[in-house]
Amino acid sequence: MTRNPLKNMLSRLIHDPKVNREDYELTYVSRGHVEDRETINCSSLVRVTHDYLIFKARDGSLKSIPFHRVISLVDKRRGKTLYFNPRLDSARP
Repeated sequence: MTRNPLKNMLSRLIHDPKVNREDYELTYVSRGHVEDRETINCSSLVRVTHDYLIFKARDGSLKSIPFHRVISLVDKRRGKTLYFNPRLDSARP
C-alpha cells in the first residue's frame, strides 16, 4: 500500500500537540481566485481523509480540497517548502 507523504504531514499538523499549525501555509489550486490559487494558514485545518483535506473557510463553512490540487506546504518560520507538487510546476509559489 502506497503512503501519501502530504497526507502524513497534514495529519501530523492536526494531531501532534508539539507542532504549531500557525507556522504552516498550504497553497492549492482554486479556480476563480487570483492566479487560480489560494493560500490558507494550516491553523484552519479540521480533518484529513483518504483523498481530501478539510478546513474552515473565513466565512465559517467547511471546504474540502482534494490532495491532487495542493501546490505546496510551507513552514513559514523556517522558510522551507515541505511539499511541492511537481505536476503544478507552472504554479510554483
